[in-house]
Amino acid sequence: MGAIRSVIIVATSVGLVLCQACDRSNSPDPLVSIDVSKKAPQPEVVIVSELNKSKAETPRSQAGSKSVKIVSKLYEGRSKNGFCQFKIDYPELVSLPDRNTKAEINQYIFNDLVKTDNPDCADNADLSQLGKDESYSIDLNYKVTYNQGSLLSVKVSGLGTSLRNGTIDAAHPSKIYKSYNYDLKTGKLLRFQDLFVNDRGFISKIDQSIARQYPNINPISCDNTNLHPDICKGDYEFYISGNNLVIFNIFDNFVAGSVEAEIKLSELKDSIDPNSLLQDIVK
Repeated sequence: MGAIRSVIIVATSVGLVLCQACDRSNSPDPLVSIDVSKKAPQPEVVIVSELNKSKAETPRSQAGSKSVKIVSKLYEGRSKNGFCQFKIDYPELVSLPDRNTKAEINQYIFNDLVKTDNPDCADNADLSQLGKDESYSIDLNYKVTYNQGSLLSVKVSGLGTSLRNGTIDAAHPSKIYKSYNYDLKTGKLLRFQDLFVNDRGFISKIDQSIARQYPNINPISCDNTNLHPDICKGDYEFYISGNNLVIFNIFDNFVAGSVEAEIKLSELKDSIDPNSLLQDIVK
């Protein structure tokens, strides 16, 4: 079987291909330049409200365990050139003891969510070939999937939509899926390879699990690893949900864009790095 690379079918109305298999540790500078301070966003970044939503609460399965307090914030704004409009529901950590780590995590997540792969959102974009009635909207929501001990896992999903006179002007929107997995002690944004011992046997286990769940869906082809270098090296996009590892952004087509592969961490126990935060979950 050829190399199979990530995903879980999630029956959501939104999805994501904005950052397919990207290595955020080496992400380029954001295409959209929005001025923000560490304490509060500037005029382009308007915090509309704090939302008391259940998704920002600690999941029932983790009730009573140590977790960081999170509140929901809503940002509505535009790129500096006015072409792109944002409506982003995002998490903000409020109870992390280390103030610097808390500020860095909050700032990184916010900045990463307001950046986009759409070149027309860039400050220096040439919009002369576009009509004055054209625009692009980005609508994102998040869910805290794991918040216990030193591990925080957040899933983000949404849509990027081309508009004309405020109505959809494309066959379908672009699905957007992202995740943020943090070591709250160090403030480190965790990559897949920070948690697992990445060897051939481990990749084979993941490939086989995905194939069992989705036997009729063709995954990303790794015949040309230049197209998907991270996925084809086993550096999947992922989040943690309960006792499960969830992998996503493995299929290229729009229909399968919301597909995820869920694998019990107990099945991968032998491949979890001895120093990984996941060790506390599988004990």
